[in-house]
Amino acid sequence: PWLAFSTHLRLTGPQRFENPETLEWATLGSYVAWDARIESRLLPWFKLWVRATNLLDSDYQTEYGFPAPGWQLWVGLQVTCASFDADCEAGGPSDG
Repeated sequence: PWLAFSTHLRLTGPQRFENPETLEWATLGSYVAWDARIESRLLPWFKLWVRATNLLDSDYQTEYGFPAPGWQLWVGLQVTCASFDADCEAGGPSDG
């Protein structure tokens, strides 16, 4: 397909941990995090994607003392060529 969409929802319950400073047991809170990705294959050899993480901007920690970042947006592209010595599927000239 020329366009693909995927999404991922994480629901995590409370997690017990031992506080390294006090050596007492405590609990990290529950959280919900939602990620999504859209990918488009514009040409047979060219793909563009956008990914967003933590769309709900949840404030959580997966390990005590290390808070997760807020929402993030990532953009990327992928160019595929059969060989660097031969022409790509698009028919571009080779340097060799």
